Amino acid sequence: MALMEWNENLATGLGEIDAQHKRLVAMINSLHEAMKIGKSREKVASLIGELKNYASSHFDTEEKLMERYKFSGLAPHRVEHNRFIEKVLDYGLSLEEGSNVSPVEVMMFLKSWLSSHILGTDQLYAPFLKEKGVR
Repeated sequence: MALMEWNENLATGLGEIDAQHKRLVAMINSLHEAMKIGKSREKVASLIGELKNYASSHFDTEEKLMERYKFSGLAPHRVEHNRFIEKVLDYGLSLEEGSNVSPVEVMMFLKSWLSSHILGTDQLYAPFLKEKGVR
């Protein structure tokens, strides 16, 4: 059974954004599955790489939409994105230096991000963008 299931509470109603958020849920579940079979240390390294790509692509999508439609909350939203990127880069640097990165810590970070950012911050721009015709 998956650790997290996608549900309508997580949905923004914006197709591309929701698809990208589903990818993050899948990454969390992938790490959880690896933990259950004792392969989490190996999975963390590949997950960090995936997270770098995810952050670059996903945040760019969100920020471009907010810029295009002049969403007033872009600046604080971008700050949250930058904090996520910094954390992921810190994990990556630790791995490069040969330090252990706790799979549990990474999973808890991602779950926390999911609940605070997607369920909170992202829900602030979703109605605004839908009102502008973004689907």
